[in-house]
Amino acid sequence: MKLKLFVLLFTAFLPLLSFAQGASLTIFSEDGDKFILFLNGQQQNNAGQTNLRLDGLTQPYYKAKIVFEDKAKGQVEKNIPVNDPATNQPADVVYRVKNKDGEMKLRYYSSQPIQPNY
Repeated sequence: MKLKLFVLLFTAFLPLLSFAQGASLTIFSEDGDKFILFLNGQQQNNAGQTNLRLDGLTQPYYKAKIVFEDKAKGQVEKNIPVNDPATNQPADVVYRVKNKDGEMKLRYYSSQPIQPNY
């Protein structure tokens, strides 16, 4: 009887012990331009930054909007994936903001698998 109760309780609480680790996103400005980042319409930083890292992202894609402190630079909007395209698993993804021919662009830079216990 005790064994059945133990197995039942263990099975009931097992989902609480295992959790999915979310993806990480880093965005940096190649030229040092400060920006505010919005993901899916939610502001991620209060003050302009040149380098921003976000952890625990749970969705595979986000709509990113970058608003620069220098209003002359305009805004950048792009749908960005944060999962590894080969395995479709959460990854540590890096994007860079660069000035290409006078227009600001958000470009993929690199990604690597999530490091356990990082």
